[in-house]
Amino acid sequence: MPSENNHLQDNSPINETPSALDHLLVVDDDPTFLMLTINGLRAAGYHATPAVNIKEAEAAFQPGKFTLILLDLFLREDNSLNFLRKIMESAPGQPVVMISGEGTIPLAVEAIKAGALDFLEKPIGLERVLLTVRNTLEKISLRQETQRLRQDLEAVLQEVRRRYEMVGVSTAMKQIFALIDRFAPSKTMMLITGETGTGKELAAHAIHLNSKRAAGPFKIVNCSSIPEPLVEAEFFGYVKGAFTGADRDKLGHFQAAKGGTLFLDEIGDLSLAAQAKVLRAIDSNEVTRVGDVNSETIDVRLIAATHKDLRKLVQEEKYREDLYYRITGLNLHLPPLRERPEDIPQLAQHLLDKYCQENQLPPKTLTPDTEAVLKLQPWKGNVRELRHFMGLLALLSDRDVINSAQVWQALNFDGQHNFPAATSSATRPSLHDARESFERDYILAALREHDHNVTQAAVTLGIERSQLYRKIEKLGIKLNTRHHDDGEEVKA
Repeated sequence: MPSENNHLQDNSPINETPSALDHLLVVDDDPTFLMLTINGLRAAGYHATPAVNIKEAEAAFQPGKFTLILLDLFLREDNSLNFLRKIMESAPGQPVVMISGEGTIPLAVEAIKAGALDFLEKPIGLERVLLTVRNTLEKISLRQETQRLRQDLEAVLQEVRRRYEMVGVSTAMKQIFALIDRFAPSKTMMLITGETGTGKELAAHAIHLNSKRAAGPFKIVNCSSIPEPLVEAEFFGYVKGAFTGADRDKLGHFQAAKGGTLFLDEIGDLSLAAQAKVLRAIDSNEVTRVGDVNSETIDVRLIAATHKDLRKLVQEEKYREDLYYRITGLNLHLPPLRERPEDIPQLAQHLLDKYCQENQLPPKTLTPDTEAVLKLQPWKGNVRELRHFMGLLALLSDRDVINSAQVWQALNFDGQHNFPAATSSATRPSLHDARESFERDYILAALREHDHNVTQAAVTLGIERSQLYRKIEKLGIKLNTRHHDDGEEVKA
């Protein structure tokens, strides 16, 4: 749009070093303003392409071609807002700065809503144009860098999950990953609960590595292993001569974790007296070394973990209620493997890969029937037990592909599992009997997984409901209640 007083100065005090990749498209139907702007941008080191109308602009525009577009808001014969919307449809996020004349502020606001980053109001000098371009490009660069950092952070998180065996595709594990993402930046104390072997320490480490304290130490303390008389010395440290054997100053766990994360594993095993001392340190944010008179400010994030039911212990007056509420600011519960059997194949293969790599063994893969056998195991020791077994399986197997027969052999060799495997041909079941036994266990596992609903179990098994009924009858699976078409549940 032509306007008066568009006095553009060719000499600009702006001292900038544009990137050789910065390419600008300038769309304006005022020939004088357009060419002075183009010349000024080129003199400043930018690539600049002029367009006097929307037709020329559309011919020049390609998604990803221009770092920034300067678009006149009110062209004589064209609708700039429609062109802006087309740009955003074909290249979402394309940076555009609108150039508006007097009396077009409402339209400029509409342009911002349509996706423009900013607008310049005429009359305007070259110095202001170059300053706006430079500032806008800096914002674009910052935004791109932020996006790249977010992508890098997600890659780091994926690596952390892989390295620390936070592996799974189940809904439960997806929720765990989301909570780790959400809780990691917080300073609030956390409590991680779950059965033995579910990976509480791994989750705590993943949270630490994705927090703002990742560069600091990650200190692990097993509360169940600290004798009662040594609680203060271990947690808060001591000075030389504080007691017999204290021949030097020693930092406690709270001081050693300064700037990082202190992971208090099995916090449910602390005595009431020890709980009081830990609570005092948390509340005051200070500790005093044994034998010292001066206190020290602590700078740690506390993550606690336990396999016990702390709420029940509070009700039984075996755990301090005030400490319980202090450590349960954020809660993360890790489900046992039996509640997420769909994760076992992926986790088992990951553990197998890791063991083979660490022990310089040839890589091995699991067959689908092998995965099915692994999913049937109760894995009372959870990930820890599965890790042990996959290491054993890697050592016992002399093939690159591990089948179900080798799993039966390893299960029997392990001596901790009650599967119908045998080491001698005299006691080994026939192939027919072994297959029937496996099929029976597999069907029972599917029924239990779906709360004994036959229709849902049939879908999981990939067979018709009538076929599943025949197998149930053939394999002697006793059902207390039959599943009918009306959705009645079946009890096994």
